[in-house]
Formats: sequence, C-alpha cells, structure tokens
Amino acid sequence: MCKSVSRSTCTHIYVDPTRSNAGHIFRQHYAEHGTDFSEHLPVVEVCIKVLSISDLEVKHHEFSTEFIMMLDWLDPSLSAVGIEVIWGYHFYPFTELLNCVSQSHIGDLPLPRRKGTSHHATLTTRIAARLRTKYSLHNYPFDHQFLEIRIKTRGVAQAKGKPTLPVRLDNPYTWRGKKGHKLDERVNWLSDWNIAKINASPDGYHHDTYWLQICVLRESSSVVSNLMLSMACILALSFTAFGLHVEELADREMTAMTMLLATMTFKFLLADYLPSVPYLTVMDKYVVYGLLTISCQGVSFPFIDLVNSYSKEITAACGLHSPAAKLDNAICAVLLLWQLWVHGWMISLCWSTTMEKFISNGPPLQCVIRSRKKKSHNEMAKNLKHAEATDMFWYSSNDIYCPFPLPPEAERCTAQL
Repeated sequence: MCKSVSRSTCTHIYVDPTRSNAGHIFRQHYAEHGTDFSEHLPVVEVCIKVLSISDLEVKHHEFSTEFIMMLDWLDPSLSAVGIEVIWGYHFYPFTELLNCVSQSHIGDLPLPRRKGTSHHATLTTRIAARLRTKYSLHNYPFDHQFLEIRIKTRGVAQAKGKPTLPVRLDNPYTWRGKKGHKLDERVNWLSDWNIAKINASPDGYHHDTYWLQICVLRESSSVVSNLMLSMACILALSFTAFGLHVEELADREMTAMTMLLATMTFKFLLADYLPSVPYLTVMDKYVVYGLLTISCQGVSFPFIDLVNSYSKEITAACGLHSPAAKLDNAICAVLLLWQLWVHGWMISLCWSTTMEKFISNGPPLQCVIRSRKKKSHNEMAKNLKHAEATDMFWYSSNDIYCPFPLPPEAERCTAQL
C-alpha cells in the first residue's frame, strides 16, 4: 500500500509490484488524443551513483555494493492533475536487479516525485545489495574484473491475452547528463583492488535492461611479494642441488624431492583461494613451470650419475673429459635460463598491468577520471586523525564519472502525446 509523501501524495491505491504501472489517467490521456497508450510508454532514464564497493569474493563470484538509483521520465498525463499526485493512476516503473543475491532498501520504500508542475517525474532509491558477476581469472594475479549492476524494468500489463509491454531504459541524457553515473569519494572499500573506470549502456532486445560496469584492477604487488617471492625462493634453493658432487645422488634427490613437496603444498594453498576454473591462470602456469623445473632436476640426477659411472668409457670413445660434470652444468644452465625467462615474463606482466599502463593501453575511455582535490579540514578538528594520515587514504578513488551529452535546452522536459 502507498503512503503519503511530500510534494506528491499517494493514497491507498494498490499497485502490483510485479509489473510497471500504467494507471487509468495515463491510459485515458492517450485515448483522448485518439491513440493507444502502448505506443507511448515513457522512456526511463537511469542514473546511478555508487556509494561503496566491498567484500569482493573471487571464489564465489560476488561483491557487495551500496548505490543510489535515480529514474527519470516524462508523463504527460500529470497535466490533468494538480500538485497532489496519486501515482497508482499514472505511469510508475518497477525495476529489479538481475544479478542480485540479496538486497535491501535503505530508508522508507520510495515513491515517485513530480518536479514542480512539469511532466517530469523522478524516483530515487538507495539500495544495499550483494551482487553476483562472472570473473575471468586467466591473468590472475594481474587481472582486472568488471563488477556489474544489472537493472531490468518489469513490463506493463495489458488486457488478457495480450503480451506484456516492455519499458525501455536509456542513458541519463536529459536531466543528469553533465555528470551522469558517478562514484562517490569513498566508494572503494576493497583492500587489494583499485577502481580503473566505469561504463554503462542499455541492453536487451527491447532496451529494458541497463548495465553499469565498474572495472577494478587487482593490486598485484602483495601477490608478487608473498606468492611469487615464496615460489622464487623454493626454486632458488632447488638449484643448490647442483652444488653437490654428481656422485652424491641421494643428497641431490633429497633436495629436489623436498623442494617438489614444498611446491605442491604451495599449489594446494593457492587452489584454496581461487575458484575451481577449467583453465590455468598465470599464477598456475608459474607454479607448473616451477614443478616442471624441479621435476627435471630430479629426473636428470640419476641420468647424470649413470653417465658418471661410465665416464671412462665415454672419455675413451668420444675424447670428452668429465662428461658427467659437463652434462650437469649444461642441464643446470638450461633450467636456470628457463626460470630466468619465466620470471622475466612475470615481471613484464606485472609492469604492464599498472594503472597507468592499463588505462593507456586499453580501449578509449567512456568516462572521466580526475584526481580529487585535497580536502581542507575544520580548525576545530585539527586533533582528529584524518583519513589522509591513515591507511584509509588508500580507499579513496579518483573522481570518476560517466557523462552523457545533453540535448538542447528546448528539447528538455517536453511532453509527447
């Protein structure tokens, strides 16, 4: 049931929340002009301000967000009523979040508001939601993800036997195009992700779906310093086996087996953090290359020992002195060069996925990214520990917004029959 609100009043008129509403005054307005209302459903412009993003769980393909959704449309039937509007008699869009796991409205359930005495109606909703979006982990830990807010309008019911009419969604050109979609100053509450850019567009055959995508780039420095450095230390220690004499097969194999088990443990710990995916991530490939290197060491040691046991025969036949030592050095050099190439590849990926490189090498931006101005604090608050002096500073993002070109002034807020 509807409750009375300021500027627009709604009496106890039942509105079916499973459908967008087109009340009898709205339908009658077009009937009086000799046309059917189904040909003139308002286009609803969507504008979103994202207040916070948190709890991004790669393993479950989910994240939490809080945002304000602003819907704007023109309803010519409002000219038939005064200041007080019973929205059950007019056009009233209902929306849903397609990728929603759970959601709640913050504050009272909102109702549309009429802007003065014009035909412009607006509906503002503040929503806290847990959303699901598919992550691609091919480039983990140098990956970027798109966090999506997917909004869909519910159709308008017609007479029995007729299909539901879709309500079209569009970009916020008319009233909110100067800034468009934007991110709040304290939007980023993700500890290891940085917000890179945003983009939005209507979608669907009937344009009744609207997608807002927030691109986040993983802060890979912690992964490099923790995971990569640990694996590099294991690999470096595995090469110490080549410092033992070729005849010390048992000690060499013991070193290789110990490092192999350490690498296997490392891989299992990595699997607990990431979702099960049917492909190898960059980090998986790095660990697999390490496993292959250590395995090659373990397999080569018995073969080198075998060559050492026939060194006299090989020297007599080929004239090659110390064949086992030369083979041992050659295998060590090949494996070492291989690992240097692998680590160079990882370092190049790390370098190419910095924020500056990611933005400059990607497609043209559809949003504006500007550095925020430093805030000046009140003199009375000088003893407080402000965000700039704490780790909370790193949760601040740039000023990012997605503007849309405004139509000429004469074309705004004009009613259509």
